Amino acid sequence: ETHDYIQWLFPLREESNAVPGSPHIGSDETVRILRDDEDVQENIVNALVRMERFYRDNDFWLSQNDHNHLRITRILKSVALLSSKENARDFYDFIMRRVEAAEPVTEESLEYWKRSIS
Repeated sequence: ETHDYIQWLFPLREESNAVPGSPHIGSDETVRILRDDEDVQENIVNALVRMERFYRDNDFWLSQNDHNHLRITRILKSVALLSSKENARDFYDFIMRRVEAAEPVTEESLEYWKRSIS
């Protein structure tokens, strides 16, 4: 029932338009601190596991222009920024396997996701 969790689990450099006041990363120094913190890294991996389970166990997001597509973009960008490109790529590959089975996603969303891990 809480829809702003994604901004808390996966913060970005820019402020959220959807959830004003949610956390965002203000500096390169903060990014470095978060990347070097073992607890933060473990929490990111745990959050990714949880989100994989969510996207594996639900099919409602496998439709065009679903709001979860924006969440997936956020997850990919945040993980690439705060964890590793490898973790972001693994999540991207997982999502793409789900999408390819149903082919429900717009080319625009697919392009956002691809650019998020580049």
